Amino acid sequence: MSALFPPSKPSSRYRHTHAHDLRSRSSMLRVALVSNLFAAGLAAAAVAPLAAPADIEPELLVLLHGMALVKAAIAIAAAGLGLWRFGWPVSTAAAIGYVAGIGCLVAGTVLIASLSFIVVAAVLFHFGLFGLLIVAWRDDRFSPNDPAPRPDELARANVDRHW
Repeated sequence: MSALFPPSKPSSRYRHTHAHDLRSRSSMLRVALVSNLFAAGLAAAAVAPLAAPADIEPELLVLLHGMALVKAAIAIAAAGLGLWRFGWPVSTAAAIGYVAGIGCLVAGTVLIASLSFIVVAAVLFHFGLFGLLIVAWRDDRFSPNDPAPRPDELARANVDRHW
Protein backbone atom coordinates (compact mmCIF):
# COMPACT_ATOMS: atom_id res chain seq x y z
CA MET A 1 0.00 0.00 0.00
CA SER A 2 2.83 2.39 0.74
CA ALA A 3 4.21 2.00 -2.80
CA LEU A 4 0.98 3.32 -4.31
CA PHE A 5 0.43 6.06 -1.73
CA PRO A 6 3.80 7.39 -0.56
CA PRO A 7 3.86 9.90 2.28
CA SER A 8 3.16 13.43 1.11
CA LYS A 9 6.15 15.00 2.92
CA PRO A 10 8.95 12.44 3.10
CA SER A 11 11.79 13.10 5.45
CA SER A 12 15.31 13.30 4.10
CA ARG A 13 16.04 9.65 4.85
CA TYR A 14 12.98 8.52 2.84
CA ARG A 15 13.51 10.89 -0.09
CA HIS A 16 15.34 8.25 -2.19
CA THR A 17 12.65 5.66 -1.46
CA HIS A 18 9.92 8.12 -2.43
CA ALA A 19 11.62 8.84 -5.76
CA HIS A 20 12.01 5.12 -6.42
CA ASP A 21 8.31 4.52 -5.64
CA LEU A 22 7.27 7.24 -8.12
CA ARG A 23 9.56 5.80 -10.80
CA SER A 24 8.30 2.25 -10.36
CA ARG A 25 4.63 3.30 -10.32
CA SER A 26 5.12 5.44 -13.41
CA SER A 27 6.79 2.55 -15.23
CA MET A 28 4.07 0.17 -14.08
CA LEU A 29 1.34 2.46 -15.44
CA ARG A 30 3.11 2.85 -18.77
CA VAL A 31 3.48 -0.93 -19.12
CA ALA A 32 -0.20 -1.36 -18.22
CA LEU A 33 -1.20 1.18 -20.87
CA VAL A 34 0.90 -0.37 -23.63
CA SER A 35 -0.20 -3.93 -22.79
CA ASN A 36 -3.83 -2.77 -22.73
CA LEU A 37 -3.39 -1.23 -26.19
CA PHE A 38 -2.07 -4.50 -27.57
CA ALA A 39 -4.82 -6.50 -25.85
CA ALA A 40 -7.58 -4.21 -27.14
CA GLY A 41 -6.18 -4.27 -30.66
CA LEU A 42 -5.76 -8.05 -30.68
CA ALA A 43 -9.23 -8.65 -29.23
CA ALA A 44 -10.83 -6.41 -31.83
CA ALA A 45 -8.83 -8.07 -34.61
CA ALA A 46 -9.89 -11.50 -33.37
CA VAL A 47 -13.57 -10.55 -33.32
CA ALA A 48 -13.51 -8.74 -36.67
CA PRO A 49 -13.70 -11.84 -38.92
CA LEU A 50 -16.92 -12.92 -37.22
CA ALA A 51 -18.84 -10.20 -39.03
CA ALA A 52 -18.29 -10.51 -42.76
CA PRO A 53 -18.53 -7.07 -44.36
CA ALA A 54 -21.56 -6.69 -46.54
CA ASP A 55 -21.35 -5.50 -50.10
CA ILE A 56 -20.14 -1.96 -49.63
CA GLU A 57 -20.23 0.66 -52.33
CA PRO A 58 -16.80 1.98 -53.35
CA GLU A 59 -17.57 5.54 -52.21
CA LEU A 60 -18.61 4.31 -48.77
CA LEU A 61 -15.54 2.11 -48.59
CA VAL A 62 -13.26 5.10 -49.24
CA LEU A 63 -15.14 7.08 -46.58
CA LEU A 64 -14.81 4.29 -44.00
CA HIS A 65 -11.08 3.88 -44.65
CA GLY A 66 -10.63 7.63 -44.28
CA MET A 67 -12.55 7.54 -41.00
CA ALA A 68 -10.34 4.70 -39.81
CA LEU A 69 -7.21 6.74 -40.58
CA VAL A 70 -8.53 9.76 -38.69
CA LYS A 71 -9.55 7.59 -35.74
CA ALA A 72 -6.13 5.91 -35.76
CA ALA A 73 -4.45 9.31 -35.59
CA ILE A 74 -6.66 10.26 -32.63
CA ALA A 75 -5.92 6.96 -30.86
CA ILE A 76 -2.16 7.35 -31.40
CA ALA A 77 -2.27 10.92 -30.08
CA ALA A 78 -4.29 9.80 -27.03
CA ALA A 79 -1.82 6.97 -26.36
CA GLY A 80 1.07 9.43 -26.54
CA LEU A 81 -0.68 11.80 -24.15
CA GLY A 82 -1.40 8.90 -21.81
CA LEU A 83 2.25 7.87 -21.78
CA TRP A 84 3.21 11.50 -21.09
CA ARG A 85 0.63 11.82 -18.31
CA PHE A 86 1.91 8.71 -16.56
CA GLY A 87 5.27 10.42 -16.21
CA TRP A 88 3.68 12.50 -13.42
CA PRO A 89 1.93 11.36 -10.24
CA VAL A 90 -1.62 10.30 -11.07
CA SER A 91 -4.47 8.96 -8.95
CA THR A 92 -5.51 5.34 -9.32
CA ALA A 93 -8.99 6.27 -10.57
CA ALA A 94 -7.56 8.59 -13.23
CA ALA A 95 -5.03 5.95 -14.30
CA ILE A 96 -7.80 3.38 -14.75
CA GLY A 97 -9.83 5.91 -16.72
CA TYR A 98 -6.94 6.75 -19.03
CA VAL A 99 -6.09 3.09 -19.68
CA ALA A 100 -9.72 2.07 -20.29
CA GLY A 101 -10.49 5.08 -22.49
CA ILE A 102 -7.45 4.62 -24.70
CA GLY A 103 -8.18 0.89 -24.93
CA CYS A 104 -11.69 1.68 -26.19
CA LEU A 105 -10.25 4.07 -28.77
CA VAL A 106 -7.89 1.39 -30.09
CA ALA A 107 -10.55 -1.33 -30.18
CA GLY A 108 -13.00 0.92 -32.01
CA THR A 109 -10.34 1.96 -34.51
CA VAL A 110 -9.37 -1.64 -35.29
CA LEU A 111 -13.01 -2.67 -35.76
CA ILE A 112 -13.71 0.26 -38.10
CA ALA A 113 -10.55 -0.45 -40.10
CA SER A 114 -11.63 -4.07 -40.53
CA LEU A 115 -15.10 -2.93 -41.68
CA SER A 116 -16.92 -5.11 -39.18
CA PHE A 117 -19.30 -4.23 -36.36
CA ILE A 118 -19.20 -0.60 -37.50
CA VAL A 119 -21.98 0.56 -35.15
CA VAL A 120 -20.35 -1.15 -32.16
CA ALA A 121 -16.97 0.26 -33.21
CA ALA A 122 -18.34 3.79 -33.42
CA VAL A 123 -19.99 3.50 -29.99
CA LEU A 124 -16.79 2.07 -28.49
CA PHE A 125 -14.60 4.76 -30.01
CA HIS A 126 -16.82 7.63 -28.90
CA PHE A 127 -17.30 6.09 -25.45
CA GLY A 128 -13.50 6.02 -25.07
CA LEU A 129 -13.11 9.55 -26.42
CA PHE A 130 -15.74 11.09 -24.13
CA GLY A 131 -14.43 9.00 -21.23
CA LEU A 132 -10.95 10.41 -21.77
CA LEU A 133 -12.31 13.94 -21.91
CA ILE A 134 -14.14 13.44 -18.61
CA VAL A 135 -11.10 11.87 -16.93
CA ALA A 136 -8.84 14.69 -18.12
CA TRP A 137 -11.40 17.24 -16.96
CA ARG A 138 -11.58 15.67 -13.49
CA ASP A 139 -7.83 15.01 -13.25
CA ASP A 140 -6.20 17.19 -10.60
CA ARG A 141 -3.12 17.76 -12.74
CA PHE A 142 -5.04 19.74 -15.35
CA SER A 143 -7.18 21.82 -12.99
CA PRO A 144 -6.78 25.56 -13.66
CA ASN A 145 -7.74 26.32 -10.03
CA ASP A 146 -4.70 24.56 -8.59
CA PRO A 147 -1.76 26.77 -7.75
CA ALA A 148 1.50 26.17 -9.56
CA PRO A 149 3.50 23.33 -8.00
CA ARG A 150 6.34 24.27 -5.70
CA PRO A 151 9.91 23.53 -6.88
CA ASP A 152 10.33 20.70 -4.35
CA GLU A 153 7.13 19.05 -5.67
CA LEU A 154 8.43 19.34 -9.22
CA ALA A 155 11.74 17.79 -8.20
CA ARG A 156 9.92 14.80 -6.71
CA ALA A 157 7.60 14.49 -9.73
CA ASN A 158 10.40 14.70 -12.32
CA VAL A 159 12.20 11.57 -11.21
CA ASP A 160 11.14 9.62 -14.32
CA ARG A 161 11.08 12.13 -17.16
CA HIS A 162 13.49 10.19 -19.37
CA TRP A 163 12.49 6.67 -20.34
